[in-house]
Amino acid sequence: MSLATASCWVPGPGPVAHRLPAHAAATESALEPEVFRLPVERLRDGYYADAYFVYTKQLLEHTGHHPRVLMQVFQKQQSLLGGIDEAIAILKLGAGRLGTAGEWTPGCGRAGGARTARG
Repeated sequence: MSLATASCWVPGPGPVAHRLPAHAAATESALEPEVFRLPVERLRDGYYADAYFVYTKQLLEHTGHHPRVLMQVFQKQQSLLGGIDEAIAILKLGAGRLGTAGEWTPGCGRAGGARTARG
């Protein structure tokens, strides 16, 4: 789709508005995590994380601490955020901890978990 046939308008800094492609318009619901075919086991094992984060998570779990964290995303100027559904999917599938019996306990997406502008 060309920019000329776009259906979503974003106000610009001046009198001119910027036209976005129709597929860039906000949707009502996020894509399901399974759509992205993420390497879940590697995410949960910390394969893609810096060692500092892996060791910190292990230390917190070992000492019985399970803090809740808040992540905020903002911009100083106009921005178009992409990949938000995939980022949410990574958190939903990768955040959590192994239980004593080896079962996975999700850390995101449960009651009081991840919240987005979509709900």
